[in-house]
Amino acid sequence: MKKEKKFDCYGYKIIFNEDTCTKDNCKWLVPCKLLCGYKIDMFSYKLAGELLKVITRSETIEILMKHYGISYNASKMAIKRWKKKQI
Repeated sequence: MKKEKKFDCYGYKIIFNEDTCTKDNCKWLVPCKLLCGYKIDMFSYKLAGELLKVITRSETIEILMKHYGISYNASKMAIKRWKKKQI
């Protein structure tokens, strides 16, 4: 996966502004919301799919662990479950 420079607001609650991000069509809107402490009511495997579209697998695992309060292995299983649904 090609490394991509993320915007400065990525994961910083002070700079993150949902209104600005939605107007700019920021593709990091969901990860930013999660890293800033906002709760998203979604099944873990669906959220994993949304996150994998814009960030790396390791970042997705970390975010899932924080958001749902689950273990590393449970986060990996959520990603596997999403991949199975894609087939």
